[in-house]
Order: sequence, then C-alpha cells, then structure tokens
Amino acid sequence: VAVACFDVLGVRARPGALPELLADPSLAELTLGMLAVLACEAVGRTYIVANLACVESVVEILKAQQLDSSLHIQALAAMQRLSLRRAPQDRMIELGLVEWVIGVLGWQGEAIQGMPSEFSLEFGSAMLMNLALRTSGKRKCAELDALTVSLNLMEHWNPQIRTHINGTLYSLLTVPSFRAQARRAGLEQILKSIHAQAASLGDEISRRQIEYLLEQLSPPEAEATAAAADGAESGEDDEDDDDEAMEGRVPEDAACADGLRRVAQDMQSIGLGSAWRDLVMRFVVEELADYVVQRCGSEYEAVGLLDRLMAWLYSSLLRWL
Repeated sequence: VAVACFDVLGVRARPGALPELLADPSLAELTLGMLAVLACEAVGRTYIVANLACVESVVEILKAQQLDSSLHIQALAAMQRLSLRRAPQDRMIELGLVEWVIGVLGWQGEAIQGMPSEFSLEFGSAMLMNLALRTSGKRKCAELDALTVSLNLMEHWNPQIRTHINGTLYSLLTVPSFRAQARRAGLEQILKSIHAQAASLGDEISRRQIEYLLEQLSPPEAEATAAAADGAESGEDDEDDDDEAMEGRVPEDAACADGLRRVAQDMQSIGLGSAWRDLVMRFVVEELADYVVQRCGSEYEAVGLLDRLMAWLYSSLLRWL
C-alpha cells in the first residue's frame, strides 16, 4: 500500500521509469522481485497495471530468460498474478504469452530445454487458466496443442496444477470445435477414469471438478448452444475479483498521500523530521516483511532480498517524508 500510495516506482509520475529499471541488468531482478510482491495484493495489481508498458517489459524478460532462472521465476510470478486483470490479459495474449506458456507446459519450443520445475508448471498453468477466460485466449488455445498439454497434466501429483488444468479445460470446452476435438481424443473416458479414482480415494474436490468437466463435455443441445454464445465472450467482463471494490481506491490513495505529506511537513516544522522518517520506515519494513514471508514465502527465500528492497525503497520514500 505504501509503495502504491507514494508512487515509489514512478508509475503515475514517470511512466518510463519502471521499464527503464527492468531494462537495467543490475536492477532487473530486484525490480521483478518487488513487482511480484506488489502483485500479491489487489492494490499492488491496480498500481502496476496503470502502466501497461511494465507488462510488456516483463513479458520480454520472461520469454528471453532461461527456464527456471532467478529472473524467469520472478517474472513468471508477477505475470501470473497480473493475469487476473483484463487489460494485462489482453496485452499478454497479443504478445504471444499463450503460445509461450503452452510450450513450457508441453516442454516444447526452442527456449524450453529439459523438464520445467514444479514452480513453472504451477504458475504457468495458473496463468494459462486466466488467459483462457478471454475470447482471444480461447481461440489461441484451440489453435495450439492445448488439449494434449492438458491431458498430460490432468493427473499430475500437485493438486494446484490439476485444478488449473481443469479450470482451463472448463473454459475451452465452451468452444464447440475444441469440445469435438476433446471427444475424438477420448477425453470422456479419461475423465470417467479419473473420477472413479478420485471417488475411491475420497478426493471430493477432484471428483466435483471432473463432474463439472463431464457436464461441460456433453451438455444438452440447448445448453450447448447457449454456452457457445456465452463462452464466446466469457471473461470479457471478468476483472480481478476485487476490481469493483478497488474502483474508488485511487482517490483514496491520493488523499492518503496528501495527508501523509501534510503530517510530514508538520513534523519537520517542529523538529521531528528524523523521528517521523524512522517511524514510517519501520512500519514499511514490518509490512513488507509480512508480505514476503507470509504471502510469497517460498519464492523469496534468497538471503538479503528484504534488505535490498528496503535499501532501494529508502531514498524514494524520503521524497515524501
């Protein structure tokens, strides 16, 4: 919240600043780490996507970096979270991210060497599920080998990956041509086998997911026609689930910044400027530490990341204090 409120990255004041930071090899990893942390929260996503040039820069990094390198991991984490939003979804699809992620999940393409890590599979499948909500995303998936990739991952041991793949299939099965292709590939028999196994193991979540897919695969004719019509626009109005709640947040953040600036000026005028800076920085450190440890823990275990983030933030925050 503090980063967005004070526009630390210059998204609003200097739109070119963030792409410049991402283009600097010495700052790219730190910048991506910060974006990935910010994108964990709705206010952070709102702040970042105000400048879609940032999305374009991160997509370039993601596609250029070696699979599962440090830069790749942080870029993928940020993109997956930003893919919850409609405008970034459109831009990602235009920039070929559907093709790229299907290549990663299927271990295909010139840039894909060896088996992707579980992190890449989990975050990549989640991003594909989000992009498949859009009409253009569905069209891309239908043109590519999304069905084969999905079939290969449907029984992955990681339940998150299975859920993402099932969610992707649920969206794609609203497309008549994809549904027909899935039937020809024997998806119904595969789903019934997985359903029986899930029922025997007492896995209610998987069992229900497969039941939904079976219904989507063989809907009544009238429902299939309606689903095709609705599915053509599925996701067109699907924002991040907190977008409506965030609509009034920008004015609120602006008021917050103005209020804090006034407090800072008052504190400075009575000789308490240093105490005020220390108080604010301590609060930011505690908040950022909570996000890193609790919300994004396993991705950011590199020693010293929090220290580097704070050192970088300090001079920017001082502008407002």
